[in-house]
Amino acid sequence: MLARLTLFVQRSKRPSVLVDVRLDVEAQPRDEMAALDFALGAEVTRLMTLLDKVENGKITKIEVRAGLPRRVTLEARNSEAVPAS
Repeated sequence: MLARLTLFVQRSKRPSVLVDVRLDVEAQPRDEMAALDFALGAEVTRLMTLLDKVENGKITKIEVRAGLPRRVTLEARNSEAVPAS
């Protein structure tokens, strides 16, 4: 099953998650689930770094393809959280 998650980050409230589930594809177990340890992709590392920098903002969209985050749309008051283009 493929799903798109939207996480709204607000320090004063509990986060809510909007899940968009595709029903037209079969769920495939990931090979990594059987491993005790595995390396994260560079995209996941960059996503985690970006989330650490956003102190007060809203992630409106995380685009995931082939199990990896490929694109993020966000609103943030802290201009340092926005990566240079």
